[in-house]
Amino acid sequence: FTKPSPRYTEASLVKELETLGIGRPSTYAAIMGNIQNRGYVHKVNGALIPTFTAYAVIQFLERYFKDLVNLQFTANLEDTLDAISRNEMKSEDFLDHFYNGENGTPGLNTLLESEFDRDSSRTILELKNDNDNDIFVKIGRYGVYLQDGETNTTLSDTAIPSELNFETALESLQKKAEGPKELCSHPKSGDPVLLKDGRFGPYIQCGDKMKSLLPGMQPEEVTPNIALGIIGLPKDLGKHPESGDIIKSDIGRYGPYIRSGKTTRSVIPPDNILDLSLERAVEILAAEGKKSGQRVIKELGIDPETQSAIEIKDGRYGAYVTNGKINATLPKAT
Repeated sequence: FTKPSPRYTEASLVKELETLGIGRPSTYAAIMGNIQNRGYVHKVNGALIPTFTAYAVIQFLERYFKDLVNLQFTANLEDTLDAISRNEMKSEDFLDHFYNGENGTPGLNTLLESEFDRDSSRTILELKNDNDNDIFVKIGRYGVYLQDGETNTTLSDTAIPSELNFETALESLQKKAEGPKELCSHPKSGDPVLLKDGRFGPYIQCGDKMKSLLPGMQPEEVTPNIALGIIGLPKDLGKHPESGDIIKSDIGRYGPYIRSGKTTRSVIPPDNILDLSLERAVEILAAEGKKSGQRVIKELGIDPETQSAIEIKDGRYGAYVTNGKINATLPKAT
């Protein structure tokens, strides 16, 4: 935890998987998507940074299911699935051996009946200072948190394990004790506009409404005007001159964006979502989709649950469909 190992990029991780015999070309895009969508890594300047959630999952699996997560088992499983696809092995026989065990090797059924130490499984890391005081990094139902005796505070999902030490953890706990910072009062409701820190990083709250800060924005940069601008989103910029649809600006899970009808576009620097004009928004909507760095081949509509655009994109490993949260590889013949 204390010293970061060399970071993988997507390309170098795929190369490593190929060397280990894990995965196949048709599954690499899904693997890259899954480890990011499930919060096991987040990407910083192209590098894949493991999260505390990833460490928690790995520690648990290696403690209780070590035979199922070693590299050789995974590589052999790929070969077994290939054999099943060639009708050289029956899938029923494989599943029976996997679940019930064979030749004295316990199956998944036996492993699942084992007793798990819940408290130790929740503990990811213990931080100590020179006086042997300790702060624990733990994972719970609502994410990763710091614990010092009876005091705890949420740790951001994007916290980098190698950058956390006793001093930085203690600072986070002290900030929690101080409470949120009041920036101003809302001019209409009169409610206090607060700067808080949560699981997904710092955010603005006014009444029941909460909005994340702009990507890369530090808490100390937030002025009352910026806070009011953020909490005022979503914002109607006006009507599209051609379609007549309202253009709205907002901040979502993946950053600032604008939407008009079924078309959604990310807003990236040097454009600023807080002072975006109607004219500039129309220009962004007219441009090719560059929302996640991949070319949009086709827009299929809006996901009724997430309200995100469903798109077919041209990715590094071929075409895939995404709703911004879940990626699924498309067959090459599609």
